[in-house]
Amino acid sequence: MDNAMIWEWVRAMLILVLTFLGATWVRGPFARFISGRVEPTTAAFLLGAVRPVALIIALPPALEALGVSISSVLAVLSTAGLAIALALRDSLSNVASGAILLTMRPIHVGDRVTIAGNTGVVTRIGFLMVELDTDDGRRVSVMNDKVLAVPMERHAADGNVRLDLVLRVNREAGAVAALEAKVKPLGFAVIVQEVEQERVRVIVRTKVHPVDLAERQRELWELVEGSVVDAKAAQ
Repeated sequence: MDNAMIWEWVRAMLILVLTFLGATWVRGPFARFISGRVEPTTAAFLLGAVRPVALIIALPPALEALGVSISSVLAVLSTAGLAIALALRDSLSNVASGAILLTMRPIHVGDRVTIAGNTGVVTRIGFLMVELDTDDGRRVSVMNDKVLAVPMERHAADGNVRLDLVLRVNREAGAVAALEAKVKPLGFAVIVQEVEQERVRVIVRTKVHPVDLAERQRELWELVEGSVVDAKAAQ
């Protein structure tokens, strides 16, 4: 190996090493800059991407220092990239969905949501999946493409969900007022939705923590029993 070739390798290694060290140094100021401006999941991803992005930028001049044709390398990488994309199309779909979740931010870490039948607090939003701590103590991971494909509910910041009981009461003087007098002291609101020919359609509504949902629903049924023609619970 002659001196010229040794110098080419030394120059290529210097480019890569200095780029890596520079990226490592930049991470500190960059972390302070984005702190508080973006949510923790996005911040962690951006910090993790600093070094790989810097090395990708440094790779072409390093290859040129070795006398390698960049166009030939790009041709090989484009062919390999197409094959990898076809093999990993499902994973790439999740990555694309993760990018949408992190940029559009329909949900945030700490939000209480229901996704694909799982209700819990969002603990992590990654590029492949969203993680929830559910009310029954499970850690659930939902793939990002499924998060965007299925209906998703965001609950109130206090963790409560809405409980509705749709009732039809007889259309007679004082019937709705009597129902309201029963349920209002316990925190239920009565909303008149529709006046029919013989009946009045009302909604008895409250907010309740999911853990207490069944108990509050049973309590409400007992309150209105005998006062309505028919009823249907909704959440």
